[in-house]
Amino acid sequence: MSKLSLYSRAWLLLLAPLIACPLLTCPAQEAWEQPVALIETEDYPAALNALDSALVANPSDSILLRLKGYVLFIADRDAEAVPVLESAVAADPGDLAARYYLAQAQAYSGR
Repeated sequence: MSKLSLYSRAWLLLLAPLIACPLLTCPAQEAWEQPVALIETEDYPAALNALDSALVANPSDSILLRLKGYVLFIADRDAEAVPVLESAVAADPGDLAARYYLAQAQAYSGR
């Protein structure tokens, strides 16, 4: 089974902003909306561009880093996903989704 079919509907990815900000009051939430919409439509190149732009303003936002790592992983760019996901875990050590995707990217990249 391909990674795309395994993870294209990854609920952790989509619910994480809601879990992280239950009252939807996170200041960086607006930065997540466009990339998440692009990921939902599987427009990964555009999602990466949107994430890179959002990370310029919010370079240590763990959710943006996790989303970028996820997109790189889905795009079979596992080696590139690993350091991004490591940064996401460093930014928020309690982010279980980031840890999960990091383990997956490490496994697929042979680490």
